[in-house]
Amino acid sequence: MEIIIESITNLAKQTFQLSLALLFFLSALFLAIKILIQIDRKFMDKKNHDSEAKDRPIQSHNDSKYTIKREREIIEIIATIKNTHDASASILIDGEWGVGKTSLINLVKEKLNSQNFIFVEINPWYFQNTNQVIKEIFSSINKRLNIRPRDIEPIINPITASLNAFGLNFPINLDNDSAFQDKINNFKNKIFLKLQRENKKLIIIFDDLDRNYEKVTVLTIFKLIKLYLNIKNVHNVVAYDGKSFARMFPELSFFTNDLINKVFNQVVKLGSTNCAPL
Repeated sequence: MEIIIESITNLAKQTFQLSLALLFFLSALFLAIKILIQIDRKFMDKKNHDSEAKDRPIQSHNDSKYTIKREREIIEIIATIKNTHDASASILIDGEWGVGKTSLINLVKEKLNSQNFIFVEINPWYFQNTNQVIKEIFSSINKRLNIRPRDIEPIINPITASLNAFGLNFPINLDNDSAFQDKINNFKNKIFLKLQRENKKLIIIFDDLDRNYEKVTVLTIFKLIKLYLNIKNVHNVVAYDGKSFARMFPELSFFTNDLINKVFNQVVKLGSTNCAPL
């Protein structure tokens, strides 16, 4: 009997010891998991913060030291716009995501923010297809310049059709369609005369082309600028990620570079800066 009682007692002690060991192990495991979760949360918070900071464009010269880093580019772009009289300037800002293309545009806008400049901003990212982008461009011009719809609406569909019909081919030969060419020239002349009378310049900004990887949209915007937005006192500023586009469509690399040389008077290449946010 005593042996049985002793065995039960020993078993109870062993069970208790095992329970304590298991409890200690589970407590240590829970603590380790908690620490790992906290470390991961801090890492993700920092990552998200860095990502948000990188993707959050600067709005003013007072926001960051970024202004000092990009002062040369700001001066060059503004000089091109201000010194181009009775002609059109097209400026390409080429850089990878996060280097500060939108920030640079905002700083240029701030410097030019006066009664002599009118801005139209287009972000192709918000539209489903190229046709919608084209329509938005001319509708925005119409609204900002207060041009009668009957002077601008009849050319939207023919322009869209002409760009779509020729696909990626460039240049486009429209000499055979004299009626269409007359409408385009009339449209350009109306805009030029209105800007001239009011002593203003129109700046059309295309942002976030690095987020739109529809090759037709990107290349159509380039051709649209060359053929139909090449208007006196109208200047086009485009933010574009050439490296990403080349990685996505390597077969178009030579064609795209040739098109850029034909379309843009000035190409501003942005490298990375040590400043954040960009």
